[in-house]
Amino acid sequence: MTQCIYFGYRIGELSCPTKYFDEASSINFARSVKYGFGVLRTTWKYVLQKSGIAHFRMFSPESRKLLFDYYEETRGQDERIDESHSRTRAGHRI
Repeated sequence: MTQCIYFGYRIGELSCPTKYFDEASSINFARSVKYGFGVLRTTWKYVLQKSGIAHFRMFSPESRKLLFDYYEETRGQDERIDESHSRTRAGHRI
């Protein structure tokens, strides 16, 4: 979300019906604190980047690009897709 705001993307919301009940999984206190500190860390990086005090890779112009071949590059050699059979969309492999 922070990257979307930084790069000026429009943000929308789609509603999704949800039901909460006792048996549903929920995050415990330790994990929620860890998540909260992560949110604060990312917010702090955003503030430092916008003010020009620091520069973070997550806000570099290269981060703005969609990496269509990200998962293909991270797979093991035995799982690679044959280049001649990969599908394309708008000139990019998917």
